[in-house]
Amino acid sequence: MFQVNVAPDMGMYSLLRSQGYDPAYALAEFIDNAIHAYQTQCSERIEKGDPLKVTLNFYSSDHRGATNLQNCIIIDDDGPGIAGAHLGEALKPAKHSGMSGLSEFGIGMKAAAVWFADTWSLLTCPVAESKKYEFTFDLSALLATGSDILDVIDSPDEITPKGTKLTLTGLRKAVDDEKYKEICAILKELYQRFTAGESPRMKLIARFNETPTDLQYMPPTDRLVLDSPMYKTVAKILYAIGPSQTWTVPVSTIFNGYKVEGFISLLVTGSYVTNPGIILFRNERVICGTTKQPYIPKRLIGTSNKFARQRVYGELHMDEMPVTYTKDKFEFNEDAFIDQLLSDQAISGLIRQAEAHRISKKEGEPIIVSTEAEIHSKSGTPGKPKPAATGGKSTTTSGGGTSGGTSAPSTSPSTTAATPAQPPVPDLVMLLTSLKEKTSSLMLRSFIAETIYQYQWRHEISAALGFRVVLELGVLFRIERDFAAEYPKVADKGIKAVITYLNANRTAFFDAKVDHRVIKSVQSITDGTQPDVILLNNIAHSHYQPSRAELNRFAINMEQLLLWAYS
Repeated sequence: MFQVNVAPDMGMYSLLRSQGYDPAYALAEFIDNAIHAYQTQCSERIEKGDPLKVTLNFYSSDHRGATNLQNCIIIDDDGPGIAGAHLGEALKPAKHSGMSGLSEFGIGMKAAAVWFADTWSLLTCPVAESKKYEFTFDLSALLATGSDILDVIDSPDEITPKGTKLTLTGLRKAVDDEKYKEICAILKELYQRFTAGESPRMKLIARFNETPTDLQYMPPTDRLVLDSPMYKTVAKILYAIGPSQTWTVPVSTIFNGYKVEGFISLLVTGSYVTNPGIILFRNERVICGTTKQPYIPKRLIGTSNKFARQRVYGELHMDEMPVTYTKDKFEFNEDAFIDQLLSDQAISGLIRQAEAHRISKKEGEPIIVSTEAEIHSKSGTPGKPKPAATGGKSTTTSGGGTSGGTSAPSTSPSTTAATPAQPPVPDLVMLLTSLKEKTSSLMLRSFIAETIYQYQWRHEISAALGFRVVLELGVLFRIERDFAAEYPKVADKGIKAVITYLNANRTAFFDAKVDHRVIKSVQSITDGTQPDVILLNNIAHSHYQPSRAELNRFAINMEQLLLWAYS
């Protein structure tokens, strides 16, 4: 046994009882600590793809099991644990970790624990030691005796699983089934970047009276980005102006000296209920912007009851931006921040489109025009509207995107002739977006949109499989359309065999003067100097794990063949 000092001021703990936490955000403090420890101390596990596991066990006041479990919460993780030498630092409130990340302020665990209950205990088995450490923190007893010392029991242990377990006993506010479901819904969104995808970095599970709930985030399948012409109402008549475009604007700016990156887009289907608005991330954890508490500032859209409120969706990463210690909002001048975003003509144009893109009985279907100049000379009855949007889906992240976020496909919406330059988008997304605009096949457009979606959510294997389908079907469709006599010879072949056939019969498919780049690409694939098709086949058979860099290389190397296929 040894002792740790939890000073400097025990009275501070009394103040923490009444802090303005939401239960989900208070629990997030414990999860943040576990993730931070895993990220900084478990490099080998991370390299192996061994995810952190965090389990939240809730027990109601009327739980029929052991009485000592009634009205308590147990948070259990399989991370690196807390070394005995560091327990004193971990238990002092406001002891800064000295590192940026999810657990940098040094007050989260203590503040959240005391907010939930006066009495809590901790058991930790650090990976680097053959010991376990355990203690009980009883705030009422400490305050009554004026003590600031905790007794820590240390004992040899080779059996207890490594990690940390924290038990909150005698909750000030009991958690019932309804509150449990609300907490789970919020936590699922807060950690979407860590739990989503085929290879999540964290497995988050909750249990209520032993009944489990998997908190893995599943990206909404209906969160499609709007693909349509620019809409504008003039003299109470609705117009659809120019070609269809994908309504997503990449964001890359500096605000108050801190980097802000991500995107803002418009959704095909708007909703007051399911749209979280602009999701603000810090170190990949959601700070604000959930379906329960959407973040769509009125300064951005005017008023909350406008159509823009339903359609505007985005993800912004603000890793170094200051946040409140409860980590549920950023500490910045929101009006100034929104004004800076709206100073980008593409974003302000997107907001105008969000409000204008609707078809009401009053306005009727839009009249299609090529330019705004035509509006003043246009007469007659409204034409047919553009087909329903089939644009790609929103990002990421993810199961597990980068801290800076991923830009979605962009065609900058602007009402002016001069469109401001936008930050570059990933090669794969840029190529696929151009292909989607070239084809009228709803099947191909659907596959392309799904591939973009998987790439943006960092599902590399799924994105590679989608890319392979886009390549294979695109080539076969082109052969069927323009080389009907040759199609039966390749219709049942895989992409590698089809490309080999193209190379062996180049004169039947290509014009040497016009298609010389395509010919060169086909030749390099066939003779093995370009191994990308082989890799795509290996991925399809689960024999290879591609990286994002390789996916972008596929786009570069296959570009000429794909442009030929979709021309």
